[in-house]
Amino acid sequence: MKAIFASDLHGNRHAYDRLFTTARDEGIKVVILGGDLTPKWPILRFRDGAIVPLVPSLFCRDENRQTYTEFLRKLAPLVRFGEKAVDHFLALGGYELHGHDFIAWEDLVEDQQVLRLMLDQGLGAVAQGSASAPLLNEGQWVALSCMLEDASKKVPSIDAPIDAILADLRERTLGMNQKKAIQLLRIRLDEALKGLETDAQADPLVQQYFEYLSTDLRRVLKPYAELTAGRIKVNAFDSLLKTAANEHPLAKWIDQVHSNLNLALDGQTTFLEEWLAERIRAFQAEVPGAQVYGILGNDDLTECTRSMDRLQSEGLLISLSQRVVELEDGTSLGGYPYVPSADGYYAGWHKSENDIEKDLVALENEAGDPSRTIFVVHCPPGPSALDWAHRGAHYGSTGVAAWLAHGPKRVVLSGHIHEAPFLNGGVWRETIHDTPCFQPGAWHDKGLCAIVFETDDPQDARWIHNPT
Repeated sequence: MKAIFASDLHGNRHAYDRLFTTARDEGIKVVILGGDLTPKWPILRFRDGAIVPLVPSLFCRDENRQTYTEFLRKLAPLVRFGEKAVDHFLALGGYELHGHDFIAWEDLVEDQQVLRLMLDQGLGAVAQGSASAPLLNEGQWVALSCMLEDASKKVPSIDAPIDAILADLRERTLGMNQKKAIQLLRIRLDEALKGLETDAQADPLVQQYFEYLSTDLRRVLKPYAELTAGRIKVNAFDSLLKTAANEHPLAKWIDQVHSNLNLALDGQTTFLEEWLAERIRAFQAEVPGAQVYGILGNDDLTECTRSMDRLQSEGLLISLSQRVVELEDGTSLGGYPYVPSADGYYAGWHKSENDIEKDLVALENEAGDPSRTIFVVHCPPGPSALDWAHRGAHYGSTGVAAWLAHGPKRVVLSGHIHEAPFLNGGVWRETIHDTPCFQPGAWHDKGLCAIVFETDDPQDARWIHNPT
């Protein structure tokens, strides 16, 4: 019996269409899905028409760990405009997270640049009296002051009034002509000096500011009292800026998407219960007797299990998650969705390597005869050619490899590491402990990666890797 296997389609409608079309054209009645079935990438829609894909693989903070200008730089080529771009992105495995009408893409980019400027250089330079302290232009100041105003509502520990903080920060950062800067400082100092002695040393910050303006402080002001009591503490600026960075819309959107890969459940369940369900119905109408089997993967929220159960109750898909079913030719199919634990990722499908090995041994015992069983295991054995990731890293499972050492199986079908066959010289199959293991990889465009094989003799398998 001929079967076709694909994994890590991540809601890519083009790839699903190619998968079912290939099965129809070749008369394949067994379609096996190896996990990560649902959309992974949300998009943001902005006031100026920009369509921004929040692709998790591009997420990175700047060195200050607060801003995202490097992320935006990498994201910029992916920004698209218009409904056509939305439709295209949705078809490649995305879903719409928000429809934000109140901010423009360029404003978001500018905000992050201003925050980075102040966090990386401005405050530290001002606090230490560095002459290289950057000055903001009027537009940047307005953006920064708005962000700080909002942040002040969330920083109760700051004991100074926000208007005083903003006024002080403005004097230190706003690019203005020397005459206006001196006038503002004189007013501030005159107010601070009322009732104080005037023979103390000049405030170092003010002294440095005038040096930065190439103005001799002594020619402008008389000696005055140290402003310790009246000065706003620099750490108040620091607290406000960090809060502004954490509360910025971009940081919140990224946190919503990427904190533990907290993907939007509605986007995933809607895809399974509506789009995929309808596509399977169409395939089964074209190929009578065809059946789809599948497991979820580590990027599918565990709540999607209910959607899989619903598809199964409608006769559209048979779930293989930690269970064994039998095909018409007597071959058994068993599935396993779990991957090794990893910090910083959605943990719903994480288990220890020891538990993975034990679970697979139990699944094999349920199957009875591993030599007649096809195992669909989302994570490939590692280290191997099948789990080869970027920069030479290996993200497969030693637990899967340990289970394979218990004895040969008919074949193991895996996914998880999309790029492996394209980094390891085209290796999509490897015999490990006398078991043939297949891993087709995955495209992130309109192409399809899949493996076609005979269930009773998988040795003559064929790798499909159609690009766009």
